[in-house]
Amino acid sequence: MSNSKYDFEALVAKLNDADSVTMNLTDIENLVGPLCTTAKKNPAWWSGKDRQHLQPLFAAGYKAQPDLEQGIVKFKKATPSSQKSSPKNNASPKSNNSSKSNSPKKSFPLKKEEVEDFLNKTNAPEDISYYMKADLATMINMPFYKQDRGEEPSTTKSVVYIVLKYCDLLKSQTIDFQDKLLECLSRQQNQSMRKLSEPFNKGVWEHPIPLKHTRRILLDLIQKQDFDTIKKYLNFIHENAPQIYLRPAHDKKLTEAGLKEKMPDNWDWKTGDPFIRYKVAGIFEELNLNIIKYTATKKLEPTKWIK
Repeated sequence: MSNSKYDFEALVAKLNDADSVTMNLTDIENLVGPLCTTAKKNPAWWSGKDRQHLQPLFAAGYKAQPDLEQGIVKFKKATPSSQKSSPKNNASPKSNNSSKSNSPKKSFPLKKEEVEDFLNKTNAPEDISYYMKADLATMINMPFYKQDRGEEPSTTKSVVYIVLKYCDLLKSQTIDFQDKLLECLSRQQNQSMRKLSEPFNKGVWEHPIPLKHTRRILLDLIQKQDFDTIKKYLNFIHENAPQIYLRPAHDKKLTEAGLKEKMPDNWDWKTGDPFIRYKVAGIFEELNLNIIKYTATKKLEPTKWIK
């Protein structure tokens, strides 16, 4: 079997060093390529140490726990990140090669007690409480949710459903709290807010509609308690705005156009082109083939924006 048949390096990048991630087979195939029949029917396929294409997964410390009847696979760290030695316990901080330890630390604006109080006062459903804690566990300075987040739901929920429930819980909170929590729920690549826009290529973390813009829209709609429109907006992103791969030259042009983290003035998501930033910056044509490839993989009809 050719080593290049599957791209499990892309899957490892998507897992992003999380302790446990459950994915359905369709999402896995979007990352690694079409799976063979054996992979979809025989759980033993996922534990074969002799399979070369699985080596990136094993090398990253993951083991696969497939439930093929449900069409899902859980990828679990053999040694959870929270149990690894922290830099301060090592002889030299440089001995820790974790990509997270090399990332700039970002202060977390909310305390654990505030999050717990929010979940308790809003009577958050157990599954939504779990998902939120799992999202927050990715924060560098919120390791207490690595374990302390309750029982993992037995059935998975769609990312649109999860974020919609987050917004519903936030409706009774101050706008300051709403803004802080939404900001924290969009910092890491494996958090629900970012997964509204699904990637189609490894290393792809650019959002056609910047997350800051999405947070502003959600905050406004939460204040109005317009959850019908929130659901429409979340579905709009999920169905029309996949994460885009940008080379450095593309990123530079986007920055020069003043559109690195915002949409053009007067853009309206109900009628506007979700890829307008790339067209204004003059880079859309170079990305077009990748976007069409994404829609074909997702078995969606190309949207009216893809010309």
